[in-house]
Amino acid sequence: MTVRSGPGEQTSRAGIATEVIEMWKQLTGPEGNDLSRTARIAAGIAPAAACYVMPTWARDRGATGVPPWWIWPARNWVSGERRQELLLAAALALAAAEENMAHEPLAPTLAVVGDAPGRGRPTASGARRSSRDRVLAAVGQARTALVDHEGLDPVRSRRPSGLESLMLATACHLLPVEMRGIGCAGVPQMWAWPASSWVDIHDRATELTIAAAMAQAVIELYDRTNARRGRTSTLAIIDGHAAPR
Repeated sequence: MTVRSGPGEQTSRAGIATEVIEMWKQLTGPEGNDLSRTARIAAGIAPAAACYVMPTWARDRGATGVPPWWIWPARNWVSGERRQELLLAAALALAAAEENMAHEPLAPTLAVVGDAPGRGRPTASGARRSSRDRVLAAVGQARTALVDHEGLDPVRSRRPSGLESLMLATACHLLPVEMRGIGCAGVPQMWAWPASSWVDIHDRATELTIAAAMAQAVIELYDRTNARRGRTSTLAIIDGHAAPR
């Protein structure tokens, strides 16, 4: 089944992608450092995205006020306005996808050979732009191909539980396997769609690319559900000195 989007939907989708990209550019990790600087920090990117995309009731913050999947310092957990959290989740999902893609060889079209006469080697900033362009292209393709358990673009859902189901599905793919809480059928306990629709994606880079696309779809559906299309938001940045609320 082919799902076609109207011009208005495409405009909304592009606007949301722009918001997410702008936030992605502003992200910093714990202590204000680069998200990809150390393995310890990088390992927390995808779980952090999952924490922010989950429905608030699903976070199970308990006495500490911090979700159990949050593996960065507790003082870095900050909750706020819901749409801001979803934008942050989508930006972190892009960062997680970029971090995993960084371990794969670049496609030949993106490689620059510096030994040829008159050609310089790529700078660090140029390599970062190539990496990000690669991520955005992959996520864009994944977003176009995204379907839910009914074979439809999940943003078209009219089910009352459609939004929260999509949030939970996104979180399942963002969380590492050891954090998912797998049920007896091999399906994450948090998975809200039919068990038959769960696909265990073994390639982590592919899974995070799909999750990043799903995170943007969550914002689209959130805006549609709350009739808030076109609303701009203030950038949210993880603050290394913020205290949990």
